[in-house]
Amino acid sequence: MAKVIVRNVSKSYEKHVLGPCSFTVEEGNTLLVMGPSGSGKSTLLKACAGLLKVEGEILLEDSKRVCVVFDESKCLNHLSVQDNISLGMKKEGYSEEEIRQRVYDVAERVHLSEHLLKRPDECSLGQRQRIALARALVRDFDILLMDEPFTGLDILLRRQMLSWLKQMQKEKGFTCMMVTHDHRDAKILSDQVLILNEGHVEMLDTYEQCLNHPVNEFVGAFLK
Repeated sequence: MAKVIVRNVSKSYEKHVLGPCSFTVEEGNTLLVMGPSGSGKSTLLKACAGLLKVEGEILLEDSKRVCVVFDESKCLNHLSVQDNISLGMKKEGYSEEEIRQRVYDVAERVHLSEHLLKRPDECSLGQRQRIALARALVRDFDILLMDEPFTGLDILLRRQMLSWLKQMQKEKGFTCMMVTHDHRDAKILSDQVLILNEGHVEMLDTYEQCLNHPVNEFVGAFLK
């Protein structure tokens, strides 16, 4: 099983600074990265995804495939919703029948079944975000990295997506790391929470421990 190991990672560019920080996301667990705007959350996730060069070391152990979901949907408007979801699956060796079944199953989960023949530009912002999420989760992967994946979703649908993701993780055993600004995500999904402030790790523990026994005033105030 795959896990994420971050050792003394730091990054500095323009006004954004990260680290040094170190932590491990154990196999099959979910780490939620939280903190105020500009604290380095997205920089850290991009570094783990291999999209940024950083000082230090990032290891994705025993991982054959990493799945990344960003807060921007980046859908292709010349393709239908179902073709956006299945994009690239043929090249990865999935059969036509498996593609159809997986697209149908994931569309049901993210409430897109009635929109499969539409184009993304005919869909709402929240629907386009769900298309991007479905496009990622329809495949097999070992590590899932997500940056604010539920932007634009109402509270009820957000909770449904979080619960589904948690159930999917139990079934498939993948390791997950997610950036979020919403404390409710941590209550539902996280095994641990990492709280950043100006690029530095203020606390790394369970959400309940961070909430009830903060290590300093910043953590206590942030989680109020």
